[in-house]
Amino acid sequence: MLELYNETWRRGNDRKLTAGQLLDRLEFVYIGLRPTWDSPIVLSYAAGELFGGHSVDVEVDADLQVTDTDLVG
Repeated sequence: MLELYNETWRRGNDRKLTAGQLLDRLEFVYIGLRPTWDSPIVLSYAAGELFGGHSVDVEVDADLQVTDTDLVG
């Protein structure tokens, strides 16, 4: 998400965000459990206006490894 923001969503002369700055702006809002899926956990974060109002979903497998990140909404 950091590279996506800095390379695509960052506006004009806004400074690039660091990983810490991005994490500070994300707000945890939801956890979804899907026991029969390959990635049974989805963590959802509100991102304010960072991604045009979209939220960030992080999919996690049974070993608690991140398998995918998506913008939603």
